[in-house]
Amino acid sequence: MATAQAADPHCVDWTALAEFEVDLARIKCPTLVMHGDADPYAAAADQRALLAGLGAAEKRLAVIPGSDHVVHALTEPKVTWAREIRAFLE
Repeated sequence: MATAQAADPHCVDWTALAEFEVDLARIKCPTLVMHGDADPYAAAADQRALLAGLGAAEKRLAVIPGSDHVVHALTEPKVTWAREIRAFLE
């Protein structure tokens, strides 16, 4: 692992997930949570819980059909992904 991180310092070490814990209620800025409907890593229920825990008054969950964990992949779902971002910003 250390060799891989040395070769790519932008790679994140996910072995200590406790380092990523955050008090979601403290997040007050407008937040868009995007989720691919075929995501094998992040369950839909977890994404709904994340959204519910946010302290932001303005928040939205966008489920991208036909997409997996990488909802912004350069495939057909990218159109829906871009549309959801634009709608949220407007």
